Order: sequence, then C-alpha cells, then structure tokens
Amino acid sequence: MRLKLVEGPSPSVRGERLTLLDRSALIDGRVARIRQCGYLDGRLGVPDFVLQELETAAASPDPQVSNPAKRGLQCAAAMEGTPGFVACSASRKGANASETDQLVEIALELDAAVVTCNHNVRVAVTAAGGRALDIQGLAVALQAVHLPGEPITVTVYKPGKEPGQGIGYLDDGTVVVIERGASRLGETVEATVTSVLQTVAGKMIFASIPHGECGDSSRVGTRLPVAPPVRGAAAAVDSP
Repeated sequence: MRLKLVEGPSPSVRGERLTLLDRSALIDGRVARIRQCGYLDGRLGVPDFVLQELETAAASPDPQVSNPAKRGLQCAAAMEGTPGFVACSASRKGANASETDQLVEIALELDAAVVTCNHNVRVAVTAAGGRALDIQGLAVALQAVHLPGEPITVTVYKPGKEPGQGIGYLDDGTVVVIERGASRLGETVEATVTSVLQTVAGKMIFASIPHGECGDSSRVGTRLPVAPPVRGAAAAVDSP
C-alpha cells in the first residue's frame, strides 16, 4: 500500500503549521483518535521514508515484525482522506541515513513538531532544538488521579505475587494490586486505594477490599478473568 506523496518542502506546507508522524506513532494508532478529538489541528505529515519502512516491515515473514507495521499502514490509510493530512517526499541524507536522522532534519527544515512513542526519537528531536510530542507521556498525564482513601472499582484478573493478592487493570492499563483480592478472581470489586506508586514503567495503585466483603460475590457482579492488553507498569507485575 502506498499513499500519494506530496513533494516537500513547498510554500503550501511551509505556510501552515505542520506536525510529522513517525513510525512508532502510526504503529501505536492512538494518534488517529487524538486527531479526531481535535487535539492535533493543522496539517499532519508522514514522510515517505516512514511509509517505506512500514511497507518493508509489513512484508516480513515474522508476524511480530509484520503485524505492527500493517497496523501502522492501516492507521495512515485511515487518516489519508481527512482534511490536512499529507505525505511528504522528504528524504535528505541518502539511503544510509537512519530514519531518526532524516526525521530530525525534515522536522527542523519545516519547523514541524514530531509525534512519537519512541524515547530515542523524542530525545533526538529535542536535542536538535525541535519539538517532540510524546503520545505515551500524554497518556500518563491524562491518567485519572487516585488518592489514598478513595474508592476504586476494578476487575480481579489474576493472583498477585504475595499470598491473598489479586491483580487488576484500569482502562488505561494502570496496574491495581488488590489486597484480599485472590479470593475474588474474575469478579469486579469495590476496593479502597491505600497507596499509589509511580515507577519508571508507569503508575501502580495498591488497594484493599474491606474484610467483610472478601467473600461476598454478590456486591458488584462477575465476568471471566481474561487479561486485557496493558501498557506501562503492567509488564512489571508477574504472576506467582
């Protein structure tokens, strides 16, 4: 799949605010929803070398390589017909230049911000004096604030590492460690937040089910304990 390329830089692009998407942002996919919500106005640009890298990866026989790339191409295709979406023919440093180097150069030349989920890209863009918009950082900033003593409703998906603990996840992937939750596997329970831990991998919430409710399965209801896809600190919590 190839999107129609718009040669750049050009006066029509230079005269409007432009935001570039890198490969990680397209693979992540959330940029399309962010755009729909109106938080990325102006013009969105995808450099042709980003699309070419995705197409090459999508042709790989390894599903772990091809599936994310196909998802990135689908994200680009979904935004192709939206107002202000362009694909830029923008390679500058030759075939041996890295994708990050090319991205930094075109971003500086067009005075464009770069949307990314890649830490190394963010560092490279900001170090060069450009502006990087980190989707994962935005997701962390938008996480709901939970304070000790507040109630929280969460489904217990699996046992925790310590005896009696259960593990649940909020909609944004935040891990919730639930004391006395092991006996409520598969149930949606009401617990009380006891503490919140911010780690390099993300935020973890510790909560506790009141003693009198540990054996009461009728309070909130049940569902099958199928773990959802999670990000951040979820990867740091292992089953016993």
